Amino acid sequence: MYLQKIEIPSFRVLHDVVLEFGEIYSPQIFPLGSENGGGKSTVLQLLFALLHCSTDQARLPYLRNLLATDSIPSTEAQRVLARLTLRIENESHTLEFISLGDLFLQENLAEESPRFGFETEERSIFAAKEELRWEVEHARLDQRADEVAAKPADKVSLTMGQFFAKRASIGVLLAKAHQEAVQTTADWTRITSLMDAHNQRFITTYVCRTPAKEAKMRSLVCRIPGLELPRTNELLQAAAAQVFLLGPSSQQYLFLQRDIRKAPLENKVLPLKGGTGSFEEAFGPKPSPQLRYLQTVEEAETILTGFLAYDWLCVEPLVKLFEKSRNHDFKQVVKTGSYGTRYTTLLQELNRLLFGKRVRPLMDDSDQVIGVEFIVTDESGLETPLSLEDLSQGELKRLMIYAWLRSSNIQDALVLIDEIETSFHPDWQSRIVKDLHEWGPSNQYILATHSYELCQALTPRHVRELTPRLRRADQPPEV
Repeated sequence: MYLQKIEIPSFRVLHDVVLEFGEIYSPQIFPLGSENGGGKSTVLQLLFALLHCSTDQARLPYLRNLLATDSIPSTEAQRVLARLTLRIENESHTLEFISLGDLFLQENLAEESPRFGFETEERSIFAAKEELRWEVEHARLDQRADEVAAKPADKVSLTMGQFFAKRASIGVLLAKAHQEAVQTTADWTRITSLMDAHNQRFITTYVCRTPAKEAKMRSLVCRIPGLELPRTNELLQAAAAQVFLLGPSSQQYLFLQRDIRKAPLENKVLPLKGGTGSFEEAFGPKPSPQLRYLQTVEEAETILTGFLAYDWLCVEPLVKLFEKSRNHDFKQVVKTGSYGTRYTTLLQELNRLLFGKRVRPLMDDSDQVIGVEFIVTDESGLETPLSLEDLSQGELKRLMIYAWLRSSNIQDALVLIDEIETSFHPDWQSRIVKDLHEWGPSNQYILATHSYELCQALTPRHVRELTPRLRRADQPPEV
């Protein structure tokens, strides 16, 4: 998959953003630069959430969280949030992601306008749950009636009237719940039929704030001009599997819940939401806001399979890479009688990324890889284990990005990386461009950066900028 063009008319701080990426450039690495506050991270997160989350029910809450950070007047019937021109399956298509308001329904449904606007979806779900609840209660009372009927009459005569009165009242509630469910479902069917008629693939409804801070329900849809809805859905599915977002765990990801994004700024503890586990056992039922935030980032990584918060806390890609290489060599010896060389080659490549240090896997008694360790060897061959503080953040980060690309076998993908230069010496800020091209040459990379050195590692035609633009240390700020 290849991103050819981004158009963001209006989303948060982004206005009239147009970025084009030519396929003739080599390498396919594009720094996206600006001063702080330019919206670089927002561009990457919007791209990722729209493409990665739109077709998966488990991921939709993350998309809704991000969309809720925007503000749209209730008088705006529809707004194009983004147009993304992608080459998918060797064809070029423009995906339009559009936010629809209740005014869109009023303008198009006229007298058939549903009672609750886009809130109808939630009302329909609630009505269906209410109907089910009263059905269960009615069935329970029917069972109870059988039990009462089996008892001697003198033991139930005083309660029979009360029992049947309760059963009748629940029957009335069940009938009302059924009527509400039927009506709201019909309303929602009318809404989705309207979107289908406009060739718009419904994605989700979400709550959006107006400039007056009112909460309004809106709907997100996607359309690809010239394509029918089944084909639009196929291309969305294909894009979801080929887009990835990497960034530091300290980044405030807009697709996380609002209370979690605010947590690191508050001086209070937050109770864990449901369940027990290793995190609660380690830190207690009320961890600090910072730990609660990190736990939520980790949870997001398990659901958003294209998302990785890279930093020294994340050794999973490295462990996975060791396991894959070892398993490959074992299969080779089964097939050919000779061990493969992938594991040895991996160690050589990893150790070239370090300076005077080596990394190797930690094994348990059953020869499973459970972690990694770093060592240094003196001239006599004596090995000394190293602690994390003996390695720089830049070394660890470089290892993690390499391990993630190789262990996940990322190819022909759109890889979005935020704040990649953090912890890198200026020489490494320019070196990472060559690294990415070597580690995943078939991928397209968009790197949100403040680094003038990183931009200089490529031709000026590779660099894309948002305002306020990047500047050298000797340049005055833009006015």
